[in-house]
Amino acid sequence: MSEQKKLKRAFGSIQVQLISLGGIIGSSYFLGLGELISRLGPSVVVAFALGGIIVWYVAVAMGELCVAMPREGSLVSFSKELIGAPFAAGIGWSYWFNWVAYIASEMIGGGIILHKFLPQIPAMGWTAVLGIAVSILNLMEVKWFGLIDSVLSFIKVLAICLFALLGVFIWLGFAGNQGYVGTKILITQNESLTAALFPAGFVAVILSMVIVLVNCAGTELIALSSAETDDPKKHVVRDSKRVALSTVALFVIPLSVLMLIFPWSQSNLENSVFSVALESYGFRWAAVAFSFVTLTAAISCANSGLYGTVRALYGLGKEGLGPKILTKLNHAAVPSVATWVTIFGCWAFFPLYLFFEGTKFYIWLLSVAGFSGAVCWLSISLSHFNYCRKTFGKAPRWAYFSIAFQVFVLSIIPFSDDFRDCLIIGIPALVVPMLIVYYKNNYRRRHKLKAIAQY
Repeated sequence: MSEQKKLKRAFGSIQVQLISLGGIIGSSYFLGLGELISRLGPSVVVAFALGGIIVWYVAVAMGELCVAMPREGSLVSFSKELIGAPFAAGIGWSYWFNWVAYIASEMIGGGIILHKFLPQIPAMGWTAVLGIAVSILNLMEVKWFGLIDSVLSFIKVLAICLFALLGVFIWLGFAGNQGYVGTKILITQNESLTAALFPAGFVAVILSMVIVLVNCAGTELIALSSAETDDPKKHVVRDSKRVALSTVALFVIPLSVLMLIFPWSQSNLENSVFSVALESYGFRWAAVAFSFVTLTAAISCANSGLYGTVRALYGLGKEGLGPKILTKLNHAAVPSVATWVTIFGCWAFFPLYLFFEGTKFYIWLLSVAGFSGAVCWLSISLSHFNYCRKTFGKAPRWAYFSIAFQVFVLSIIPFSDDFRDCLIIGIPALVVPMLIVYYKNNYRRRHKLKAIAQY
């Protein structure tokens, strides 16, 4: 199939928003938030509210870039034109590596959940089934991919909204078996409001911003899907803002309700804190329901992540930062070579997770998302900053704050017990492609100058 073909514009506004939310809300939303809540208590709401400010700024910057500089390579193209080719290569390849590792972990998580329901088939058997399903879906025409992924995303968004609504009824005493709850769970006897809201102190909130921004990662899928959006100039800026608001709301509102009805100290990483909270009020079906929702979240997140990763790899090929064959499209106008390369990468991680599970290497693979996701967002902000300086002579004031805050988040990673290990793999994944492109460009430049001198 001709490489001159372009990606099809098949996504509507709602589909783009749901695909982006699909990449944001994975199984870690339902299983991993309990650990963060157990550390921060009610101040976890403040942490996500602060993170929401950065999510908003990145979304605005991303939307404006997509409209002003429509490129099939999206964030890779922006970085190359406005920051430099080496940096763009580092961003694109580290982003690819991050999602390849993360998609595999989501599939394994989904396999473990299915194994609990049907133990006759081993967890890795279910993982293989899910991996095949997601692989096939990403090779289909984008309109069918968009439809299926939108449905999967809608299911988990609906579940979160229903939890928040039921939680309010529980708090008011209209549901559950404990009557009116009021403030008796949030504030214990003889405890001040400040101590109740910030049990670990405000410094702990700041140090947790790395985890918060990692949980919100996926917003950039709007940019990666812009080349396949039916009317990007009309939709992208608006959709970016809506996804940012939806992301903040889907964290802040349910967590606020949760803090009112469930003792935060009882949260952990082993079970979904949402299902445990509902079970404590007599809703025994909650565990099964949230297991299903967590499974849906895992599939949807892996699906959206694979889509975005393929488009990033396609962008690397378009910009000459990867093999040109990565731009090859199949009959459905899908980057088939980039898709297969990504699929093989994901499948290669399955045995790695099995062999290294519980070791340092396993933790490094999972935590690399923290570093590469933060750098990806910073690249969007820097690209927008440089674009504004180049086009208008100055950048908006909020751009300075957004960049400074993101640099601060990156600077505290070495002091975070959760994400310090990510630097061991994250930095090489970013720096090695940068060095390769840098020396490759220098080599070409030297030979070109030598040829001119000889002529």
